[in-house]
Amino acid sequence: EAMPGLKKLLHELKKAGIVRAVASGSGRWDIDMILKGLGISSEFDVISSGDEVHHGKPHPEIYLLTAERLHVSPEDCIAFEDTMYGVQSAKAAGMKCIAVPHKYTSSHDFQEADKVVLSLEEITLPFLQNL
Repeated sequence: EAMPGLKKLLHELKKAGIVRAVASGSGRWDIDMILKGLGISSEFDVISSGDEVHHGKPHPEIYLLTAERLHVSPEDCIAFEDTMYGVQSAKAAGMKCIAVPHKYTSSHDFQEADKVVLSLEEITLPFLQNL
């Protein structure tokens, strides 16, 4: 099940001409299955999986690979993360990071995140521009 606000946010970003990517430590098969099941496979310009890197999160390798594939500087990226290790990975890559904890990660330490939100429904283009 998609996080509340995910599909709307992806649509708004696409409409604004902002590239979108998945940078997951999961295997490509799992990522493809989940994206297909959610009906959002075509929403991403780049998908990077744990199969393609030597180091998992919190190492920044997956985020650096994804920024390279998007042809953007990591400093121009905003990562959305739901785990402490993901936040650490994004920040180590030089990206801004918004933490979106869920019931299994709500006890994680998200102090490194630039912002912590309870839901993707809180995210708007002006919110991102002010980050």
